[in-house]
Amino acid sequence: MKENGLQYYGEGAVKSIKVNVIDTLENDDVYDFIFVTVRYDRSESALLALKDNQSKNIVTMISNSIGFSSWLDIVGDRLLPAFPGAGGQIKDGILYARFPPKVLVATMFGEINGLPRCSECLMSVS
Repeated sequence: MKENGLQYYGEGAVKSIKVNVIDTLENDDVYDFIFVTVRYDRSESALLALKDNQSKNIVTMISNSIGFSSWLDIVGDRLLPAFPGAGGQIKDGILYARFPPKVLVATMFGEINGLPRCSECLMSVS
């Protein structure tokens, strides 16, 4: 991704968009949100890698929430579980995404205690 950006298939062709990529995440690197977009079987190891980072919002974009309490044990109340309303796969370095109609499935975000984290967050996901 450093060299070619994020390559994705759309409108019948492979396209690319430049993205900023970091090699390592330091514990004192602080981001507004960290999105964990891995398969379920890799979620715990991804969260363990984020455990000591100081960012306040870690969003899990994982379609299976079995074992959710163990994620909470790892990153605490910084966890914002989300159920992605889209899916796809990466094949030969190219993202092939599938987006169902919004009427059928929307990406849903949750909050551990049921309260909104901030008014800006509510506006951005509503």
